[in-house]
Amino acid sequence: MFEDASMSPRRIAPGALFLALGVHVAASLWANFVLFRSRTLLGIARGTGGLIDGTLVANALLLALVVGVCLVGIGGARLRELGFRPRTLGRGLLAILAAWVGVVLLARGLAALSGAAAAPAMRRVNPGMLLGQVFGNVPYEEILFRGVLPAQLALSLPKRGDRPRWGLGLLVSQVVFALIHVPNRLAFDAWTSISAAVSDLGALFVIGLILSFVALRTRNLFIAMGIHLFLNTAELLIPAPGWSIYAAIVVAAIGFLAWGPISGEPREPE
Repeated sequence: MFEDASMSPRRIAPGALFLALGVHVAASLWANFVLFRSRTLLGIARGTGGLIDGTLVANALLLALVVGVCLVGIGGARLRELGFRPRTLGRGLLAILAAWVGVVLLARGLAALSGAAAAPAMRRVNPGMLLGQVFGNVPYEEILFRGVLPAQLALSLPKRGDRPRWGLGLLVSQVVFALIHVPNRLAFDAWTSISAAVSDLGALFVIGLILSFVALRTRNLFIAMGIHLFLNTAELLIPAPGWSIYAAIVVAAIGFLAWGPISGEPREPE
């Protein structure tokens, strides 16, 4: 599966990849400990009616510096090295829309079967939060940690025979994905104990693995972006009680894993 789903990337120069990760760490520390606490962001948010918030600004900066400058400009990455296949956008968006409808129906059905109180039919959507996820956090994290890192680590790690180490690359990349959230959690005092930190990092690792398998199995990074968006904005976009939403999202992810390629291209023999 991994060889077929690798999207045939070229190896990005290790120097450019390490530079990208270093810039990410530096920019993440600055954003979490300086930018998010500055009055500048509050002024921007007020001036735009809440449309541009810290999440959008920070991740737009990361997209420009890490993806644009380090990976594309210096590393020479093409769309395939960023995790994209040709002609996947349309099918990906249709799949995401269908999945959203399915998640809503399933979540509300689970809530009804359990006798839980129904959530309001519509919630007031925070436009700034939604835009920050759609155009900032979700595409950035999916490009770097699902599109780029698993394949590049697999190509860089010692091979098993003549085959890249896709499984090991996948595991290591999602450990990195979990750990890059540490500055954010520390900056906002999100952990009250060591067990809370371990539990949170473990959940991030598992979520990263699920999203990676969705991207690999469907050969469509946009679908992984859609599942990621559902997770980050679940209670804004899905009118149902919280626990039923996440159960439905897991079912949707499993459905994509069972479905297989949604790329608009013929499946290659494995």
